[in-house]
Amino acid sequence: ACALGMGSKAVIVTAPVVVLIYARVFIARSFGEVLRRRWGLYVGLAATWSTLFVFGVVQAVLDPTRKVIANVGFAVQGITPAEYAATQPGVMLHYLRLSLWPHPLCLDYGWPVARTVTAVAVPCLLIAGLLAVTIWLLIRRPPLGFLGVWFFLILSPTSSFIPIKDALFEHRMYLSLAAIVLLLVVGGYEALMYLSQHLRWTDRLRRGVGAGAVIVIAAAACVGTIQRNTVYESDLSVWTDVIEKRPDNVRAQYAMGNVLTRQGEIDAGIKKYREVLEADPRHLQARNNLATTLHEKGELVEAVEHYQTVLRLQPKLAPVRVNLGVALVSLGRLEDGALELETALKSLDATRHPDLAALGHFTRGNALLRLDRMDAGIEEYRQALALDPGRVKARIALAEALHIKGDLGGAVQQFEELLRMQPDLAPARVTLGVALVGLGRVEEGVAEVERALKSFEADHRPDLAALAHYRLGNALGRQGRLDEAVQRYRAALRIQPQFVQAHFNLAGILLAQGNIDEAVLEYRETLRINPDHPKARRALEGALARKARSTEE
Repeated sequence: ACALGMGSKAVIVTAPVVVLIYARVFIARSFGEVLRRRWGLYVGLAATWSTLFVFGVVQAVLDPTRKVIANVGFAVQGITPAEYAATQPGVMLHYLRLSLWPHPLCLDYGWPVARTVTAVAVPCLLIAGLLAVTIWLLIRRPPLGFLGVWFFLILSPTSSFIPIKDALFEHRMYLSLAAIVLLLVVGGYEALMYLSQHLRWTDRLRRGVGAGAVIVIAAAACVGTIQRNTVYESDLSVWTDVIEKRPDNVRAQYAMGNVLTRQGEIDAGIKKYREVLEADPRHLQARNNLATTLHEKGELVEAVEHYQTVLRLQPKLAPVRVNLGVALVSLGRLEDGALELETALKSLDATRHPDLAALGHFTRGNALLRLDRMDAGIEEYRQALALDPGRVKARIALAEALHIKGDLGGAVQQFEELLRMQPDLAPARVTLGVALVGLGRVEEGVAEVERALKSFEADHRPDLAALAHYRLGNALGRQGRLDEAVQRYRAALRIQPQFVQAHFNLAGILLAQGNIDEAVLEYRETLRINPDHPKARRALEGALARKARSTEE
């Protein structure tokens, strides 16, 4: 049990010593007798310390050069062993005060390091006095002395010279607290017996006073417990309580920022992150969270600045570099964003961050396509989907890119897979239909577009319906099915009479059919809506010239 405990919680390192002293105080008359009677037990208990070596606990605590962020041991940053040791007497006095009456309690004290003479000397003298009393009692009144040993020895792993990131946490007291409670209960009972004897109380009065004292203390503790439990109703109430009691606690301010942003109070969360950075400009988590929150809010320029600051302090934070690359692409800085994403994705552990890796590949694919590097962009989309097959935007982007490239079979395959996952994506169904028409599977393609048109009608989206007719008209025209193309363009124009490109393309089809007069009307309508149309005026002149030649003939 002791060995298993050593592998579970470091405080049990004191167990072999506490058990040995207990045996000396309550079972035997000397340590020699203890060891003669049960030497094997104590050798076995001491041997369980080897568990700490086997699991690397001792090595981790004693190594001051650990590269990872340490929470305990000589590698802890921001406090030296001497400073930690000088701070602990004040911490222990705080524990003792809370043992007498646990108020006010605080989840996260952010206990300051003791650096002034007053903060160090006074607590040290008081704790030294208590240690002296413990030693004296251990010699003269061993049972009482054992309570002091119990208190100090069990606290020693967390209240010694070995630094821990947080100088104080109430839960470190829970085992030592039993010694204080036992002393108070037995002491209170003895005090009651002493008073009853000297004041000549009757047994009934003594029992009444004792019961009354217990009821008052228990009632007060119940009220305190109920009040304290209200603090734990939510994350917001917890950190509000901490900040009220410890307004300079940077970690509490940071946690409050996280809570506010999770609850959708973005501006309030941003304000908290800024307050944290004013107190500690090197607080990487707060700066990164500020950057991501600004990013989500659309304030990309400032978000990029904060991402870059984080990476100057910690260049190997690949997830932050991914976010930076995404923000740069959103700002239109495509080359910079693509380069950052390439660097980040090489070092990012995709098994730990599959969603982030997929986002990085998808965003880099978008950047590369906009830089006219289509094949590289398509490959990025494929990698994004390999990490996250359900990423809808990546699959749509891949299908569209394949369609633009002319790989209609690949585009159809991607759209069909997409629509198996999300059948209600009507715009994707339009592109699938257009691709099918391009492959010569005209009836299938038209059927897909018709299904999409029904969805647009049900959702009252005339703009999408007009676009669907227009795209299908283009595809039918490329297949030489001119009459059907004309019908689709006219259907689009019935929905959106100002659809410039539909007028222009319809004119071209009519001209190809020999309907010169109708083509001229459509070109004129195109120029009426958009006088600066780059091709319509030249096309109109060509149509008029053709009409003139036809008239002369």
